[in-house]
Amino acid sequence: VFEFDNKNDHNFAAYYGLENTTRDDLNIIQKGVGLYVAPSAYQKTDGYSSYLAFVSRLAFDFPKDALQGGSIRVAGEFGQNLNTELTKGTIAVASVGVNHFNQKHDFMVELAKTGEQWLLANVYVPDADEIEFRYSYFLRNQISFDIRYRIRNPRATGSNPILATFMRLNYKF
Repeated sequence: VFEFDNKNDHNFAAYYGLENTTRDDLNIIQKGVGLYVAPSAYQKTDGYSSYLAFVSRLAFDFPKDALQGGSIRVAGEFGQNLNTELTKGTIAVASVGVNHFNQKHDFMVELAKTGEQWLLANVYVPDADEIEFRYSYFLRNQISFDIRYRIRNPRATGSNPILATFMRLNYKF
């Protein structure tokens, strides 16, 4: 039995990480690793246990003249709950898309697979397969609008897929 208990007094968490966002000669634009720590954050059959997760990410950006200043972006993320079996606490995410086409549009498709004891981000439901479609439109450099459509297929419950839509207006200082 594994249950995340967000109604207790143990809701402290911290993320420690290193990230490099400088484009290198291989067109890698993001390299990062981190450790997520949530002491006594979830409950197992023998009581509370600490949640520790290793997270890594890598993003490639391939500029293309045909995309009018845009690029093709490929990204990957891998994470592991360090306090459980490899087969139960893993997340793997892959994204591919067109970034800043005509300086106005982004479109990404993200695929995610999460283990039953993965808890780092609430956008990923534990023990599920997910696909998300993301579109962004840039009104100006500082203002953008994005919409996301996500399909989650929970493996453990056998329930119907969960559909979600997310829309947001962004302002960047």
